[in-house]
Amino acid sequence: LSENGAGISYAEFSYSLIQGYDFLHLYREYGATLQVCGADQWGNSIAGVELIRRIEGAEANIWSAPLVIDKSTGRKFGKSEGGAIWLDPELTSPYQFYQFWLNIDDTGVEDYLKLFTLLNREQIDETMRIFNEDRASRYAQKTLAYEVTKIVHGEARAESVKRISEVLFGNRDY
Repeated sequence: LSENGAGISYAEFSYSLIQGYDFLHLYREYGATLQVCGADQWGNSIAGVELIRRIEGAEANIWSAPLVIDKSTGRKFGKSEGGAIWLDPELTSPYQFYQFWLNIDDTGVEDYLKLFTLLNREQIDETMRIFNEDRASRYAQKTLAYEVTKIVHGEARAESVKRISEVLFGNRDY
């Protein structure tokens, strides 16, 4: 309880149990032995490892990654912060997916190129050099959008949504 008497909800209180049982279910139904989580979910994820160890007598693990922080807002980058995008084209169309990455702010684009693309250091440095010469061109965001879309949806789809965006926003004739 806080000083003013406000507490947490039952859902917040029991979240580690819920996540722990979720991991146990995935272990039982699908043989999952590894859970990937953000660093902020480490404690909740350990609950599942413990449940699997105690109930099933088996070993399970978690792999936690540092949170990606949006430099412009200081908030974590992810689905719980709103504006979630999905890898499944039925939930987020490739065009919407491309537009999400295209609309990334200037302050975080270099970090996202490093984290979410397969570009090497030289390619990222060159992309940022071109971008910094003319930020209005949004060259880094265009590169990010194309590269991430290519990884998730394939090169042909990435080319298609890139062309559609260029036509819609007046940067290309159809």
